[in-house]
This record gives sequence, C-alpha cells and structure tokens, in this order.
Amino acid sequence: MSDAPRPLIFIAYTLPAEAASAIATWARASLGGAGELRLVPPANLHVTLVFCGRLPAGRVEEVVEATRAGIVMRRAPVYLPSRVRVFARSAVALELDAAEPDRALRGWPLGALALELTSAGLRRPETREWTPHLTIARAQRPAVALEPPDVSFAPDAIAVLESASVPGGVRYDQRARFPLEA
Repeated sequence: MSDAPRPLIFIAYTLPAEAASAIATWARASLGGAGELRLVPPANLHVTLVFCGRLPAGRVEEVVEATRAGIVMRRAPVYLPSRVRVFARSAVALELDAAEPDRALRGWPLGALALELTSAGLRRPETREWTPHLTIARAQRPAVALEPPDVSFAPDAIAVLESASVPGGVRYDQRARFPLEA
C-alpha cells in the first residue's frame, strides 16, 4: 500500500465574490450564535457538481482534462435559495432552485462527465439525484429552522477543487478554473 498523498477532489460551481459575501453575511447574522455550528467562509462557498473523492495525485490532471472537455453549457443558470435544510446529518445548506428564465440553462452543465469519470475509475458511482445546494455551516446533528436569504446569483466558473485540511477547517485550492459567461 502506497503512502503517497491522495488529494480529495471535486468539481464545483464557484460563486462571484459579491454573492459569496452576501450569503456568508446572511449566514453569520442568522446562525452566528447557534452553538457549535462552524460557518463556511465566503471563499469556500461552492455548488458541488461531481464529488470524485480521494484520488492518486497522478490522476488529478485526468479530472481536469475531462472537465474541460465535458462542459456543455458556457453560462450558468441563475440560482435562488429555496430553503434551508440539513444534508448528511452535519451540513446546514441552502437548497437552490434554478431561477433561470432560459429553460435550456436550468439543467446539468457537464453532459456525461459524471458517468465518464466513474467509468475511468475517477469517482464512485452515485445513486442520489443531484440537488444543487450551498453548504453554509457544519455541526453534529444541527437543527435549523430559517427562511433562506433573498439573494440570487449565477456561478462565475466551474472549477476542479482540492480540499486541504487546515487548522480550524478546510481550504479549497483550485486545480483548474473554467470561467462561465455572465
């Protein structure tokens, strides 16, 4: 068994700085005093598209190239938070609805990329339907009852991100970034 590092890789929409700041400000005002919740910093807010998991470092570039080739939409939909909910028993998230007037832009932006990555051994098969959301806080078994913020946004890029553990949380390093049209 190799002790070589295995970076944690995922593909996500990134948010424009103004939208990330507005959502983080809302989260701080709405959840800031809620005990053991750890708020997600604005720079870490993203909408996960494909979770690859831990990969051999030498295979990350395959994910980057497959993502570059797999982007089928050059403009992201406009999203509007529809409700606050708990995912996976520890993530407080804003579930998102596509508030996009162009119906063709409301769907999946990456064509068959998730299936291609699975076939190439670059991610585990996923049985859950994709639900666009932003994780805004983490805690063990959180209980929240909030109205979502009145903030709409269009993601500014699709990025291949690496999750790196740092004191007090995680940092997401961009391995590649593919800007989207405004």
